[in-house]
Amino acid sequence: MKLLWIPVIAACSFGPSESMECSRLPVEEATIMASDAEPDQRHAQVSVLILLSPECPISQQITGTLNEIFGRYGNSCTFRGIVPGKLYTPEEVSAFVRKYELQFPVEIDSSYSVTEKLNGIITPEVFVLRNDTLLYSGAIDNSYSAPGKKNARITRAYLQEALDSIVNNKLPSTSRTSPIGCLVERRHS
Repeated sequence: MKLLWIPVIAACSFGPSESMECSRLPVEEATIMASDAEPDQRHAQVSVLILLSPECPISQQITGTLNEIFGRYGNSCTFRGIVPGKLYTPEEVSAFVRKYELQFPVEIDSSYSVTEKLNGIITPEVFVLRNDTLLYSGAIDNSYSAPGKKNARITRAYLQEALDSIVNNKLPSTSRTSPIGCLVERRHS
């Protein structure tokens, strides 16, 4: 799957004073990192795009896992959180990023252009691409068996397994799983 990136989104980031700023920017300009200590991700070939919703309980719950995965793979992969639509203001997204201490950029896809190109339908839902070719999509792990039904323990770390393979120049053994979470609120025409 080849993707073109021309959306207008909002990027949220910590400024030097540790205050959160969120503004609408063209994608080419939305490269501000969540923290000044972040690694330089501009040259990574692997992109990890995560659809998130500030109000989705599963999006909230998975943020710690996402930060851990970012810590492990942030030097070899580009991570971006994507909040689809216009339901949330930049201030609300900033509050979400601050509250859950997200370590990667989170952007608002107000026109749904990225979300639609990815065929994203659930938050959280992850998409891993290398040079615009989709290698993995779906759940981050199997922490939930259904919305509201948390598993007693996580037995599969789908995103981590996929990234382990990809950074070692192998294809993931699983390329698609079914994400569990909240439906992406679609615009009404």
